[in-house]
Amino acid sequence: MEIKKIKIMATEYEVEELEQINKYERLLGQINYEEQKIQLDKNISNDMKKETLIHEILHGILDKLGYTDLNEDEQKVHSIASTMYLVLKENKLISF
Repeated sequence: MEIKKIKIMATEYEVEELEQINKYERLLGQINYEEQKIQLDKNISNDMKKETLIHEILHGILDKLGYTDLNEDEQKVHSIASTMYLVLKENKLISF
């Protein structure tokens, strides 16, 4: 993936691809607010990386806005991020 940094509401996050994000559970991605990093699984497809990046960006936005309950609801975050990715892809608005 070409994106190395992304700014979410004045906070810059480093985007990195790793072989293993968490040794205890299989994760496609995660955001670390303290270290300002978004980590993506290096071994997933490019489409899945894009969708996962949108998912993690959404977590970052919800955190900044203080929507803790929504941010902790993985099913809702996943649904919104997946739909957003499809809208961007189907309308050729995503190019990374």
